[in-house]
Amino acid sequence: MPTSRDRQEAPAEPDTRLSLAHNRVKQARTEAELRQALAFILPFHGLSQKVTANALGRSASWVATARQRFAKQLIDDTQPKSQPHGGRRNQLLREEDEGPFMDEVCEFYIKLRTDSRASYTRQHYEDLQVRFEEHVRRMLGKRLGRQVSRASAYNLMARVGKQRFFNYKAWNWHEHCRKSFYR
Repeated sequence: MPTSRDRQEAPAEPDTRLSLAHNRVKQARTEAELRQALAFILPFHGLSQKVTANALGRSASWVATARQRFAKQLIDDTQPKSQPHGGRRNQLLREEDEGPFMDEVCEFYIKLRTDSRASYTRQHYEDLQVRFEEHVRRMLGKRLGRQVSRASAYNLMARVGKQRFFNYKAWNWHEHCRKSFYR
């Protein structure tokens, strides 16, 4: 039964990785690139780590480290690139849609206030008791077709609010809609 000492490295696809490593040897431009590729290839051709180290003029620990780094580079080069750090990865709405969406919520909020003066149904009364933030959350949920957390609604209000209002606070939206109501 083979032990872990018998297997020095068991790549998932040895032929593919080995052929990529041979291509890297051919394309190597510096001595360091060549040594790293050879540190990966030579043990596949039957040389031990110590013999590979002597052939390359390095220590056995350098060969082990170089093999691991080279194998990781091969894996990283064959996998698709991930999205760079920063930016808006998990956005609910596109950045250019957020402002118009908040205008839509404001119009709904104003319409709700004006309609409630004419008709005093239970639904209108309940809607009037709901805070502006809750209207943002509900309308965002309707647009996305799923429930949205309260934090997402507050974050949306903060992002758009910081663009519109100097020294943003959550109540700025209430004031903005109230002033729009009286225009």
